Amino acid sequence: MPTPAGAEAPAGDTLEAELALVNEAQRVLASDPKRALALAEEHAKRFPDGALAQEREVVAISALLALGRRDAAVSRGAKFAATWPRSAHLVRISAMTGDAQ
Repeated sequence: MPTPAGAEAPAGDTLEAELALVNEAQRVLASDPKRALALAEEHAKRFPDGALAQEREVVAISALLALGRRDAAVSRGAKFAATWPRSAHLVRISAMTGDAQ
């Protein structure tokens, strides 16, 4: 059932919507990094502090690298490290960007 305008969606619906966006971004990452980045940006707008924000950022950083936008990827990786300094994803981001975290 659609949520009325201005009303909060139930938590389960929100997580399902987040998961759908992140899963789709991950699915298209290898074949269409531009689309994956667009989906990550859509997630960031809709769910800036969402439960899957870290996963979204990993996809975005991967997409930026695939698009040849290394400086943007490194910058986003640094912001990730500052936001989530104990994240399990830091090792992967460091390996992708070549930066020591």
